[in-house]
Amino acid sequence: MPDHSTFSKNRHGRFRDSELLRKLFETTVQRCLEAGLVGGDGFAVDAA
Repeated sequence: MPDHSTFSKNRHGRFRDSELLRKLFETTVQRCLEAGLVGGDGFAVDAA
């Protein structure tokens, strides 16, 4: 399991001009919707 900072570093560095991580995220969300794991009825934001 990669450290959480690995994703952030790659997003801001190596994949900055790529749609790869956006596609990965959207595919993951779509699969969760199809499996009934999320409903999409609301959302929450946690920021410090």
